[in-house]
Amino acid sequence: MVNINEWIYYYFIKDEDSLPFLIEYYRPAVTKLFYEKFSYTFKNYYTIDEYYSISDCTLIDCLSNYRFDYHNSFTKFYLHVLQNRMIDLFRTFSKKTFPYANLTVSLDSKIKEDSDEEYGNIISNPCACLVHDYVMGKIQKEHIFEKAKKELNELDYTIFILKQQNVRVSQIAQNLSLSQAAIRYHIKKIKIWLNQIDKE
Repeated sequence: MVNINEWIYYYFIKDEDSLPFLIEYYRPAVTKLFYEKFSYTFKNYYTIDEYYSISDCTLIDCLSNYRFDYHNSFTKFYLHVLQNRMIDLFRTFSKKTFPYANLTVSLDSKIKEDSDEEYGNIISNPCACLVHDYVMGKIQKEHIFEKAKKELNELDYTIFILKQQNVRVSQIAQNLSLSQAAIRYHIKKIKIWLNQIDKE
């Protein structure tokens, strides 16, 4: 019998095995939630692997925000937050003609503490774009995400995903129990990796 609170405790004392264990432990429940609630709704928006990335980031957020004096167990809390996050994403995408509004992969999205400028070439109105250009941009972005999952280590990939979701450096540092300087160092490494892809 798994004592989930014990593993949450291990996570907070920075046990390196705790997060992989928790991700693996919740994978069946997360998969069940996807196929019961979202597989049809999100079939044009997310693959199952992209959904897993969202669920893993949500797990980290929940670990940081959960309090043991909540009436619900952590499992109920996590799955409830994940379901609400997916619903919010669907509402966001359903307002757009195309499933993706941002065709670029950038670590410099405009976030108050991180950057004063937005370097990514963001397409604010997909309907005004040529369909060909839009589709090619979508394919290129998916290709970069696939390469990131294969080539980046687990920590860099997690930071990469969180930055794509416009999570602040301070929040990433808190979620991963690292200093902001360490997170910025990893972001710098990821930028170098992205620049190498651009040259391929």
